[in-house]
Amino acid sequence: MSCAKEEENSVLYLRVVVHAAKNLSKRDFFRLPDPFARVVVDGSNQCHTSDAVKGSLDPKWEAEYDLLLHQTDTLTISVWNQRKAQRKEGAGFLGCVRLLPSSVKRLLDRGFQCLELVRGPGSTDDAIRGQLIISIKTARNSSVRNGVHKPSIGHSSPLYQRSENELPEGWEERQSSTGRRCYINHVTRTTQWDRPTW
Repeated sequence: MSCAKEEENSVLYLRVVVHAAKNLSKRDFFRLPDPFARVVVDGSNQCHTSDAVKGSLDPKWEAEYDLLLHQTDTLTISVWNQRKAQRKEGAGFLGCVRLLPSSVKRLLDRGFQCLELVRGPGSTDDAIRGQLIISIKTARNSSVRNGVHKPSIGHSSPLYQRSENELPEGWEERQSSTGRRCYINHVTRTTQWDRPTW
């Protein structure tokens, strides 16, 4: 087998679609984050950033990125708050998903994947929570070599089914100092004791 053929076999040509995030943690009491996603192939110069979604704990991006992944490369998708990310290094970090090549191969061409956000390397913040909804597809190598980035058209079907415990968009559940559950509506900036309904 020639050297060029071996290199071709050890390279994955991927289309990573970052659909959405849900249940992100909120750091400010009355301000929702402006989340954006960053897709990085560690060990290469491939780095892509989605547009920020203003004021949301459940942002929807539908951003597509064509990537070239070697056998030893790790794919990292992180979520950041645009309001804070520009202030200082590491500020605004909301969580990340790190995928080793074996995980990427396992998720390849399997449709929507809901992955838990975790702390990044060196992060000590305990307030990381939420899920990232992505899909990883096989891409044609010509589009990856040209560095194509195409935002996708929105889907008519829902990305995920709403669970019974999920709150409507803009709502957050907290506990009062006495331990009683209360609900905060960040859109109207009000609180209430009764659980909001859809």
